[in-house]
Amino acid sequence: PKNNPSDLPQKVNRSLACQVSSQPGETLQADKWPSKLMMQPIPQQLLVPLGPLFRNSRTVGFHFSNNDQDALRALYRVMEGGFVSI
Repeated sequence: PKNNPSDLPQKVNRSLACQVSSQPGETLQADKWPSKLMMQPIPQQLLVPLGPLFRNSRTVGFHFSNNDQDALRALYRVMEGGFVSI
């Protein structure tokens, strides 16, 4: 049966200010990044089999300010539910 659009989860966009960090010795050229980045949470079990594709990727940390507690709580709820972000 075809999914009814009202049965699908609602997409909610939120904005959070953050700072980015990287591993010591790695150079980030964040000045070339867009001013806004979209975070796409996906279920971790879908990402694990793709691990070899990320072998040469770099890891960065996003440090969110707590100016918007509701948006931060919503992000934590998604991440606690077994989602990771790419």
